[in-house]
Amino acid sequence: MASETGGPGNDQPEELEGLLQAFLATQTLEETQAFVAAHAAALLDGKAEAALRAAAVQEPGDSQRRAMFLWHADLLQDCHRKGIQAAFQPFIEAQRSRQLVRLAERMTQAPDWRWLAGLAEQAPQQLLEEGLLAGLLEAMIANLQAHRTVLAEAAERGWEAALAPHLAELPPAEPSRKQISAMVQHLNELAGADDPATAEKRITLARTLLDFPAIQALPKVVSGINLIRGNALHSLGQMRSEAGLLDDAVQAYRNALLEYTRERAPLDWAAIQSNLGIALQLLGEMRGEAELLIDAVQAYRNALLEHTRERALRDWADGQHNLGTALQSLGEMRGEAELLVDAVQAYRNALLGRTREHAPRDWAATQHNLGNALYSLGEMQNEAEMLADAVQAYRNALLEHTRERALRDWVTTQNNLGSALSKLGEMREEAGLLYDAAQAFHNLLLEYTREHDPQNWARIQNNLGNALRPLGQMRGEAELLADAVQAYRSALLEFTRERAPRDWATTQNNLGNALLQLGKMRGEAGLLADAVQAYSNALLERTRERAPRDWAATQHNLGNALSQLGEAQGEAGLLDNAVQAYRDALIEYTRERAPLDHIRTALAQAKALLTASRWAEAADILSPTLDLALDAVDDAATMAQQRQFLGAISGLGDLLAFACLRLGRHADAFDAAGRGRAVLLAAAQAADHLADDTTQAQSLRAARNAWRDACHAADMADAALATSSFLATADLAKLAARRHAATESVRQAWSDYQAARQAAGIKRPPYSSPAALAATIPPQGALALITLTRWHAAILLLRHREDAAMDQEPAIDVLELPGLDGPSVHALLFGRSDRQSDAVPAVSTTWFAGYADFARAIEQAGPIGVSAEVVVRWGKVIEDVLHALWQRLMCPLRDHLRAIGLSRGSEVVLCLPGHLAAIPLHTAGEPVADSPGLPGKWCSFLDDYAVSYVPSPQALLDARVRSAEPARQGASLLAVTNPTADPNIAVSANPAWAAFASGRRKELRHGAATAAALVAEIGPGGAGWNFLSLYCHGGFDPADPDGSGLEVASRTMADGQILPEVLSVRALRALELPAARLAFLSACESGRIGLQMADEHIGLPAALLEAGIPSVLASHWFVSARATQLLAEAFFRLLLRHDLSPAQALRLAQLGLRDAARAAQPGGPDSVFAMAEAMMRFGQPLPDEPEDQTSEEKDAPAQPPPPIDQRLAMPFYWAAFSLTGV
Repeated sequence: MASETGGPGNDQPEELEGLLQAFLATQTLEETQAFVAAHAAALLDGKAEAALRAAAVQEPGDSQRRAMFLWHADLLQDCHRKGIQAAFQPFIEAQRSRQLVRLAERMTQAPDWRWLAGLAEQAPQQLLEEGLLAGLLEAMIANLQAHRTVLAEAAERGWEAALAPHLAELPPAEPSRKQISAMVQHLNELAGADDPATAEKRITLARTLLDFPAIQALPKVVSGINLIRGNALHSLGQMRSEAGLLDDAVQAYRNALLEYTRERAPLDWAAIQSNLGIALQLLGEMRGEAELLIDAVQAYRNALLEHTRERALRDWADGQHNLGTALQSLGEMRGEAELLVDAVQAYRNALLGRTREHAPRDWAATQHNLGNALYSLGEMQNEAEMLADAVQAYRNALLEHTRERALRDWVTTQNNLGSALSKLGEMREEAGLLYDAAQAFHNLLLEYTREHDPQNWARIQNNLGNALRPLGQMRGEAELLADAVQAYRSALLEFTRERAPRDWATTQNNLGNALLQLGKMRGEAGLLADAVQAYSNALLERTRERAPRDWAATQHNLGNALSQLGEAQGEAGLLDNAVQAYRDALIEYTRERAPLDHIRTALAQAKALLTASRWAEAADILSPTLDLALDAVDDAATMAQQRQFLGAISGLGDLLAFACLRLGRHADAFDAAGRGRAVLLAAAQAADHLADDTTQAQSLRAARNAWRDACHAADMADAALATSSFLATADLAKLAARRHAATESVRQAWSDYQAARQAAGIKRPPYSSPAALAATIPPQGALALITLTRWHAAILLLRHREDAAMDQEPAIDVLELPGLDGPSVHALLFGRSDRQSDAVPAVSTTWFAGYADFARAIEQAGPIGVSAEVVVRWGKVIEDVLHALWQRLMCPLRDHLRAIGLSRGSEVVLCLPGHLAAIPLHTAGEPVADSPGLPGKWCSFLDDYAVSYVPSPQALLDARVRSAEPARQGASLLAVTNPTADPNIAVSANPAWAAFASGRRKELRHGAATAAALVAEIGPGGAGWNFLSLYCHGGFDPADPDGSGLEVASRTMADGQILPEVLSVRALRALELPAARLAFLSACESGRIGLQMADEHIGLPAALLEAGIPSVLASHWFVSARATQLLAEAFFRLLLRHDLSPAQALRLAQLGLRDAARAAQPGGPDSVFAMAEAMMRFGQPLPDEPEDQTSEEKDAPAQPPPPIDQRLAMPFYWAAFSLTGV
C-alpha cells in the first residue's frame, strides 16, 4: 500500500510520531504486515490508533488522506482484536486474486502458449491440481516463477474459474518441436541444482514431457528424460525419506536402461546402473528388505564391469565404495560376516583410487565407512582387533572431517568413533575406554541439540546409552544404568515408530538391555517387566520376515528378561514363556547357519529350564550343545572364531554336570564338567598323537613354526609401539601399520596351522574314562573336580586306582558344598553379582579390587619398592579371601579326605572352575596362635596334603604321559637369570643353580638371555634341558592375556633401535619343547590367567603345558624377591635330593619357608631346607644324601646368613606359587 507524505500531527511524542510516519510509508501489504509485527508493542497499545484517528479529524478537506489515516487506524484495531495474521488475511487474498487475473491475461498474450488452450479445455482442474500448468509456465516464461505459489493456491481455493475464461479463448494446438526442445533444454539446466524445490520442478517437467506423443518417437530423448527424472526422484526421496519417490526413481532408471544398453552406450549404462544401485540401496535400508539390497549389490557390480580400475580409476573407486556400503547394509541386516568381510575389502579397494592427496573428502568418507564395516564385523565376531582397526579408520577420517571444515561429518564420525571405543571397552572390559566414549557422547550433545538436528541427536543419545550400559554393569553402578535408560528414552523421542521404524526397534531393544541389567542389579521386578515390554515393542518391527537375525536376537533377549522375571517372582508361567522365546530364536539360530548364536541361545534356554528344576530337559539340550561347541572350536577357521566359541561355552560343562547330578548320573556329571574345561588345551594336545616321521607331521611342524615366528614378530611390533611415544605422528603411524601387519600375519599363520591340522586328520580324541584317569592320579592320592554354577557347588572326587583296564568304572564321590555357589564366589572375587546368594561371605575388600590397589601401588612406587603398609594391606585381603574359601570349600574337602582315609602328605590334584583358578587354594586356611612367643601360625590345606592343579582331567592324563617320556628323565638345568640386568635383582646365582651338577647346567644371564637364545636351547634342536628356572620379570595384561609373558633380554633391531622383548603366552603356545620336565617361573604374576574365558586358563602355565612341559610352577601376584629366592632354592634341593614329586617338593618348601620365618631361624635357604626335612622325618625315614653333590656345595666356605624375617610367615610371601601339572 502507498501513502503520501505528511503525518498525524506534531503534538505526539517524537518516538511515536516517527513510528507512525514509517508505518504510513510502507508500500506493500507484506511490508505493512511485517512492520506491524516488528513494532506490535508500540502500535497495538491504543495510542497509535488514537493518534491516527485524531489526524483524520484534522484533514476534513482531503478525503484521500483522511481515508488513509482511518484505514491504518482500523487495521491497527483489527490487529489488536483478531491478531495480526487474521487482520491482514482478507487484504492478501484480494491482492492475490487480482494477481491471478492479471497473470491469466498475460498468458493469453503469449503466442507460444496457444497450445495450452486444448489442454486446459480437456482437464483444467487436473492440470492445476497436478502442478502441470506451473511446471510448463516455469519452463517457458522465467518471469512467472514468482507466481508459482499463486497457482498452487488457485488449485486449493478453486480460483481456476478466474483462469478458465482466458484459457478458453485460445485455439487448441500441439507444442512444436522447438517448444519441446526448449523444455528439454530447461530440464537439463535444472538437473544441475540439488534442492527440494528444483527437484520437484524436474519431476513435474519430466513427467509432462513424457506425456507428449511427439516425445515417444525419440527413444533416446525419453531415456535421457527418465534418467533426469530418476535422479530428481532419488534426490527428493532421499531428502524426504519417502519410499514412494524412491520406487518411482528405480522404475525411471530401469526405463532409462531400455535405451542405454551396455552394447550401445557402455559408459552411460554403467552410470545408470550405479544410480540404480544407490536408489535400491536407500529403498532397501528404508524398508528393511534384503532383496532390494541384493539388487543394489548386483547393480553396483554391473557398473564395475565397465568402470574398471584400468579404464576409469575414479569411477572404479566410487563404485567400490558404493558396493561396500550395500554389502555392509546387507551383511548387518542378515548378520552374515562374509558380506561384511567383502564390504571391508571393497572399501580398501576404493582407497586405492580415493587417496587423501587427490580426493581428501572422498578418502575421509571411505575411511569412515570402512570404520563402520569393521565395527559391525568386530561386533559380530567378537573380535577386538577389528574394533581397534575401526577406531583407527575413524581417526583417519577425522583428519579431514574436522569441526571447522565439515561440522556435520565431524559429529557423525566422532559419534561412530565413540561407539567403537564403547564396544571395544565392553569387549576388553576396560572401563576407561567406556568412560571416554560416554564423555565423548556428552560433549557431542553439547554441539548437537534436538532442535538443531533431531535425528543425529537421537543417534548420539542411543550411543551414549550403549556406552553407559556396559560401564554401569562393569562397575556395578546402578546410577549409570539408569542414565543409560534415560538416554535410550530420549532417543525414542525422535526415533518414533512412524518416522524411523528400524531405529525405533533397535533403540527399544537397547532400552530392554539396560532395563534388564538395572532390574537384575536392583532386584526390581518392575524394571524387568519394563524390559519385557521394550523387547516386545522391538519385535513389532523386528519381524522374522523383514529382519530374521534381529528378530532372533530380540527373541533371545526377551527370553533373558522373562527368565529373570520368572525367577524373581517365582512364576513358572514366565519361565515357560522364556523357554518359548528361546525356542523361537533357535528357529533362525540353527546349528548349521549360526552355530555360535545357537550355542548361546541353547545355553540360555537350558538355564531357564534349570531354574524351573526341569533337569532332564536341560540335560537333553546341554549335551548336544556341548558336543557342537567342542566341534566348532576344533573346526574354527580363524582365531577370532575359535575365541568366540570358547567364550560362548564358558560354564557349559558345569551346567550339564549340575543337571546330571540332580538326575543321579555322577559319571556323566564328571565327564561333562571335565570336557568343558581347557577346551583350547585339549584341542592343541590332540596333535601329540601324530607320528613324527609322517609327511603330515612335518607339514604341521612347519606350520607351527611359522605361527611361532609370526607371534614373535607381533610381540616385537607391540614392543616397538609401546616404547615410541616420543616419535612423530608419521613414524607412529608406520609402527601402527607394522603392528597391524604383524597381527594379520599371526591370524594367517594360525589359520594355516589349523588347516594343516585338519589336513593331517587330527581330531579331538574321545574323552578319557574315569578308569583311565584314575590310573594317572598320584598313588594314594585323589583328583578333586570342583563344579560351580549359580545354584550350587560340588566336588566330584576320583581316587587313584591302578586297575585302569578293569571293565568296572571307579566310583565317583560327590561332596555337596552348601556354603558355596557361583554368586558367592563372584562376590568374593569381584564384589558384585547379578544374583544375590545367602552364601556370600563378608570380606573387607574383594580379591581383584585389593589386587588392583596393590598393583597400582607397585607401579607408582617404581624401583624404590612399596611400603610395608601396602604389603600388609594386600596380605590382609589374601588372608580374608583364603579364610572364606577355607570355610566353604577347602575345609570340607580336607575333612572328607580324612574321613575316606587319605593319609597326611598324599597328593591331591585340584581341577578348578573359572575364576577360582586365580586363587592358590592349597594355601587356604585360618590363623592359629598355638605357640607362646611366636606370631600366629597360618594353618592351611597344605599342612595335610600336597597339591597340584590341572586345567582339566584330560590335561592331567596328558601331563602324566609326557612326564614319563624318556627324554624328560634327566636332571639337567637351563637357568635364565635377570635377563633385563635389573640392578634391583641382587642375586649372585640362579636359585636352582646349586641343586644341579656342574656339568649338567647352563645359565643365560643378562643380555645373553634373549628369546632366540632361549628357544634355541629348549626347542627340538636344543640341548634337551630337563629343568628350566626362569628368574626374571614378568607382566600380565588382563585385557590381553595372550600378550602377557616373561621379560627377556632386549633386542637390537636393524635400525639400531633397542626394544624390550617379551616371550609371550601366544609365542609359548606355538613352541615345541620335547625334553623339559619342569619349569619354575620366578617372575611376578607368572601364574595369572585371563578372566574373560577363565575356564580356558589362558596364561603362562597352560601355554607351557601346551608346548609340552608337564609341570609348571608360577606365581599368582607380585612376589618378594627374597621370599622367591628362598622358596625356589629349597624346592629344587628337595626335588632332586629326595626324589620327591614336584607337588611334594613345593608343599615342603612352602611350609618350610612359613615355619622357618615364623621362628625367625638363622640360616637363610638352609633353614628353610632344614625345616622342610624335619617335616619329612615326621612319620617317614629320610632318604640317604645323593652322592652327586656338587663340588661347589662341598667346598663352599661357611658364611652365616642373616636370619629369616618373621614377616615372611605371612601368606603373602610363601603362598604365591602353585604347581600346574604333575
